[in-house]
Amino acid sequence: MKIKRKEDHKNLIPEGVYNYQKDFWICPNKNCEQIYWKGIHVKSFAEKLKNLRSN
Repeated sequence: MKIKRKEDHKNLIPEGVYNYQKDFWICPNKNCEQIYWKGIHVKSFAEKLKNLRSN
């Protein structure tokens, strides 16, 4: 589930990530509540997938 206001979860997000990223998602499981964001691995994976599709 996308977080509407990242300020509400600032204590759960690493400071560098908080300052750099705009969009965050939280696991809807109340026992988990893990925070996710699109890091560099997402861009890297998308580029690899694009290369595989073009071959």
